[in-house]
Amino acid sequence: MTRTRWAVVGALVLVAVGVLVSVLTLLSSGDGEAPVTEPDAPAGTSTATPEPVDALADLTGVQAAARDALTAWARPDLAYPAWWSGLRGRLAPGARTDYAETDPAGLPALRLERVSRVADGPSDDTKTVFFATSEGRFGVDMSRRPSSSTWLATRVLFPGQESSLR
Repeated sequence: MTRTRWAVVGALVLVAVGVLVSVLTLLSSGDGEAPVTEPDAPAGTSTATPEPVDALADLTGVQAAARDALTAWARPDLAYPAWWSGLRGRLAPGARTDYAETDPAGLPALRLERVSRVADGPSDDTKTVFFATSEGRFGVDMSRRPSSSTWLATRVLFPGQESSLR
């Protein structure tokens, strides 16, 4: 081989080594914890730790959703179509069935004063939010699908009633 060809081959080898080192560096950078697939886990199942939930944002979210559901529910001044239209989207599917035949005229008109207590349910995706109101302590059982941020009401609790989530 001529001297020029050796120079070209040497340059190509150096470029190839540089590319390989760059790719390996990129692949190994990050937090050093790649998702691990357990041998007995179904293919494609990751056992990586899920992203941490912002507990304050989660608590604020469930309180706001419960307040909105209770406020929409406690509207005896509305005709059924308007009442149901405002409430339906705040209810979980089972609660939609439970409350579909409710006559809003028979419900109390509530003035919500403050959240008095938030009780954890049996999972991170269930909570009961209690409110001090003008008519006593009302509560709302709330749930969401795992990994969802959308809280929906499953039951309205009158004063003296306990959560059904336990």
